[in-house]
Amino acid sequence: GDIAIEDGPDVAERIRAIVRHEPVKFAFDAVAGAATQRLAECLSEGGQIVTYGMLSGEHAVLSPEQIIFRGITLSGFWLSKTLNRMSHPERTALFDTLAEMVAAGKLMIDIDSHFSIDAIGPAIQRAEQNQRKGKVLVFPNNTILEA
Repeated sequence: GDIAIEDGPDVAERIRAIVRHEPVKFAFDAVAGAATQRLAECLSEGGQIVTYGMLSGEHAVLSPEQIIFRGITLSGFWLSKTLNRMSHPERTALFDTLAEMVAAGKLMIDIDSHFSIDAIGPAIQRAEQNQRKGKVLVFPNNTILEA
């Protein structure tokens, strides 16, 4: 993506200030809820939203006006389903590419918390909570975690 921006009531204005008169055709939504509608307001006519999460804990909201009059479409993406459709060599190639990007500092992710495998129960509980600040990592026992 070209722009990553935090949701908020003024998200459309902030995006317009960045893109000026360029069309915005796609938006990726990890939040759902009212954030989906706010993303639709940022898109050009015929734009598409891909929802891949629901950090808000709410259903995606998209008004009939956006769907009918502006032609905005909403689709979903579930990584597990996509990975299960890939062959083993395709998945291996994908993970190799991702590992290279992480090693090169081109792909980063926020980490919420670390757990040892013997604390898998609390790790799963944390992973299922809304409003996390990143991923929950689980490590083998006796592994030294770097800050």
